[in-house]
Amino acid sequence: MSCWRWARSSRRGRCYACPTTLCASHRRRRRPWPACALFAAQGVNSPSVKECKALVGEALYFALVDLGQLRPINDEVVYATPVYTDLIARLEGHLRQHGAITAADARDLLGTSRKYAIALLEHLDELRLTRRVGDRRELVRPLPPVA
Repeated sequence: MSCWRWARSSRRGRCYACPTTLCASHRRRRRPWPACALFAAQGVNSPSVKECKALVGEALYFALVDLGQLRPINDEVVYATPVYTDLIARLEGHLRQHGAITAADARDLLGTSRKYAIALLEHLDELRLTRRVGDRRELVRPLPPVA
C-alpha cells in the first residue's frame, strides 16, 4: 500500500490518513511528493503558506516541511526545495561577484516581485550570510562553495 499522507502524527509511527503503521520506505522516500511538483511548477512566485495548507492540508504541509521537501522562508513564502536551492544559488552568485545586493537587484535577477525578493533577502539575513546596510545587503562571511 502506498501512503503519501504522512504527517506530524507519524512521529508515533502512524499515518493520519490510515490506521496502519508506516513502513520504513515511507519515511525514506527519495522522490518528491506529488504536491511538491505543484509548488515547484510555480517557480519563484510560489503560492503562500496559507494557499499551500489549503491545497494539501495542514498536516501534509507540515510533513513536507519536516521531510525537507518544502522550505518556508517566512510566514507568507514557501518554496519547494529544488526551487529554494536554485534561488539561493543565484543570489549567492551575485553576492560573490558584487559583494552586495539591493532589493531591486534581487528582484531583477530572479525575475519576481519585490515581495519575494525581500523575503529571500531577509532569509539570508536570518542565516547570517548577509546583513542589511541601508538599502543593500552585504556579505558578512564568505559563502561556502556551491556544489
